[in-house]
Amino acid sequence: MLDASPAAARCLRELTGALRSLQTTLVRAPDVAGAVRLAALTYAESADLLLPLAPVTWETNVPEPRPGPAARLAPAFERLLELLPADTERLKRESRVARPTVFLVTAGTPEDDAHWPALRRRLAEHPYHPHLVACGIGGTDPAVVGRLASRPGLGFVARPGHDAATSAVQFSVLLQQAVLSLARSAQAGAGELRLLCPEGLMPVESLT
Repeated sequence: MLDASPAAARCLRELTGALRSLQTTLVRAPDVAGAVRLAALTYAESADLLLPLAPVTWETNVPEPRPGPAARLAPAFERLLELLPADTERLKRESRVARPTVFLVTAGTPEDDAHWPALRRRLAEHPYHPHLVACGIGGTDPAVVGRLASRPGLGFVARPGHDAATSAVQFSVLLQQAVLSLARSAQAGAGELRLLCPEGLMPVESLT
């Protein structure tokens, strides 16, 4: 889930690059590429499905996100709640399925704090609830990132002095390492989510 709000305008190119770098990493790792299904949502005033859930190949088209005029998380969680059951059931018919993992990156403060937390709770209570890794790369309040993440160890924020574009590149490193690790862990029958924090980010739990 990528932030496409005005706060992310200065790093939207790097966030698109993060998806394309993940594509390259997976295609160059044939031992795991076949086990991964990737989808991408963007959120601003509304939520857009940038990339429907599918295997990752060289032919996978990763479009440029369209920037929007606001920063609202509620539509993103609503869309995720719509997609999650159908996508998971379809995958279960095709093969063994690990619990989904969502990577949410935000470059600012959500404008709908009165609405998104209830939808976040609904997602957490869903039978197919995903692991949610949250990363704040701009002026996001670390407390918000902590509320978004599934557990304290899955929330990360930019280090002081790092601009959004630089931090977006660090998010890309986190994303690639995490997806490869998850895929290999799932293939081994473990499915354990362990994340290494890149140098340009820091865990939210280290701030408490």
